[in-house]
Amino acid sequence: MQNEITEPSDLLDENGHLVQKGWARRLLMKYNKENIAAGPMRVKEWDYYAVLNPKYGITFTVADLGFAGLIAVVWLDFESKTFTPDEVMVMFTKGRFNMPKTSEEGNITLNENGISLSFIKKERERLLRFEFSQFNEGEGIKADLKLIQDPEMDSMVIATPWKKKPTRFYFNQKINCMPATGNVKKGDEVFTFNGDEDRSYGVLDWG
Repeated sequence: MQNEITEPSDLLDENGHLVQKGWARRLLMKYNKENIAAGPMRVKEWDYYAVLNPKYGITFTVADLGFAGLIAVVWLDFESKTFTPDEVMVMFTKGRFNMPKTSEEGNITLNENGISLSFIKKERERLLRFEFSQFNEGEGIKADLKLIQDPEMDSMVIATPWKKKPTRFYFNQKINCMPATGNVKKGDEVFTFNGDEDRSYGVLDWG
């Protein structure tokens, strides 16, 4: 994986093999999922966001695994060294979550099993809205957050095949250190994120 990819291309050729293998600083490869050499039950796509500061944080996962979908949230308390996870599973999604084909555009809007969420991508902003009234046995959690993404910042992109099955692959981008503002209401408590002021930052793991 020492090869740096610097030129744009499709991700996959017509036989489902990676056109380029290695790493890149930008999302140069076009995810042409129609060339994947597998059925919809085998394709796994996800967006994972984490928004953290030194005192507390929250993570969101939306994943369409083909045979099932996962929507998960975790509240993190760094001062008490505790975490509170909760999730719902949706069976046999087979791509029904309509995950974006690129991290640079496309939105996710879902309302499943008591969770409503929208992850909206604008020019330099990522707007994260999430509500789960039954979180933590009915305590409830609601988030309204904004991440600012510098379009010139480097990210980390990886495109690598499985060693023994070259039509199976891992394609991933991580965007770090996006200043985060907004609030999370957990039960009756409200927690704020104030960007650089209180070292609140977000990360996207897209794959």
